[in-house]
Amino acid sequence: MDADERDAAETELNRTWAGQQFLEEIRQAEMRAIVQQYIDEGKAPHRNRVAREVGLSVHRLRLFLEGAALHPHEWDRVARWCADKPIPPVSSYSVAVGLLCEWMPPRLVAEARREMALHLRRIYESSKIKIPRYARMQIDNLIP
Repeated sequence: MDADERDAAETELNRTWAGQQFLEEIRQAEMRAIVQQYIDEGKAPHRNRVAREVGLSVHRLRLFLEGAALHPHEWDRVARWCADKPIPPVSSYSVAVGLLCEWMPPRLVAEARREMALHLRRIYESSKIKIPRYARMQIDNLIP
């Protein structure tokens, strides 16, 4: 999707509350992916340093990376830090589960995301419906 197509999609989504919620979760998933990639590439030796750079406490960084939503006062700091970095691919399954966990207390989000992914797999398996490999991999990534 090029920049014009993305802008058109965002404009359309911004017309409704549901679309705005969806866009917000997509942006948070993208920011999570950027921060996680930064950590995975070893650009910061310790989580303390990453947290300081991003503008979160170590505890909030961990919760955010586990799927918890950012508080409004954290959003701008994290978005500013992520602004000049490339956006890695983001799973649509992660975004969908994130929407379902939006109002959960941050300490429960990781477990809720994991349980939803496990439940989804059980539903497919019990119905004998084969999940495509790419989708199975994305769902499995939700299960730490």
